[in-house]
Amino acid sequence: MSARGYEGVSIKDVASAAGVQTAAVFYHFPSKAALTAAALDSASGCLAGQIDALGVEEKDARARIENIVRNFGKLKQSGGTFCFGGVFAASLSGLPEEVIAAMHRFSEAFLAALTEALAALHPSRERAENRRKAEALLSAMVGALLLSRMHGEDEAYYRTMDGLLPSLIA
Repeated sequence: MSARGYEGVSIKDVASAAGVQTAAVFYHFPSKAALTAAALDSASGCLAGQIDALGVEEKDARARIENIVRNFGKLKQSGGTFCFGGVFAASLSGLPEEVIAAMHRFSEAFLAALTEALAALHPSRERAENRRKAEALLSAMVGALLLSRMHGEDEAYYRTMDGLLPSLIA
């Protein structure tokens, strides 16, 4: 789905990629929407775990944010997968409600983590301002990832974010 979008992939495609029968997928997921929502929710859990691990490993708030940004860039490297949010956002109005709700949960989890990291960096700043900065930071990260994908150049993400990050976390 990260390469062809929601409408470009069938349950049969998913089953084939997983090396299982289509019936096995339907046994666990009654629809493509349910499968997609479960995948997004799983990604949210993985993301939360990775960000929590960064918090444990990295005590310096600025370095923690830099690590989150750098790791986000690994979503698209050398033809690898791409962020579901970026893929699905273009066709949001045509997606099932179940998938839209899962996308919202995913983005909220990411924004909450960024807001918390920014609050650690700027403890005296209002929470609403840290949230606004987190939204700007995530927007820049997604935009830089799209730019990287359009140019087929992994380093475009890092160059873009290296230039923007100081002003976004100030």
